[in-house]
Amino acid sequence: MKVLKLTPTERAAIKRKWQLANVKAQATARNAKLFTKYALGKKGWKVASLDNRHGFEYKGVVDLVAVKPSAMTFGLSEFRKSEVVIGEGFMLNELAKP
Repeated sequence: MKVLKLTPTERAAIKRKWQLANVKAQATARNAKLFTKYALGKKGWKVASLDNRHGFEYKGVVDLVAVKPSAMTFGLSEFRKSEVVIGEGFMLNELAKP
């Protein structure tokens, strides 16, 4: 396998190219999520975004959760304490009940 020797200038150019691609991909993801939240919100859905603390997406994790308002249950007092996991606001299996 032939290894290419790059000059520092060429390496910097490649790094800038990949950094710009990353910035564009993050902006596209933010816009897609924003427009999806807007469209679902207009139809009456409640949307929860699952971003990390810096506002970016996690790899391989669901980005949005949409719930019909008729299926929403507020408050954790209705759940048995053994079912509630710390950090959860609601249980998906409970939302499916009529």
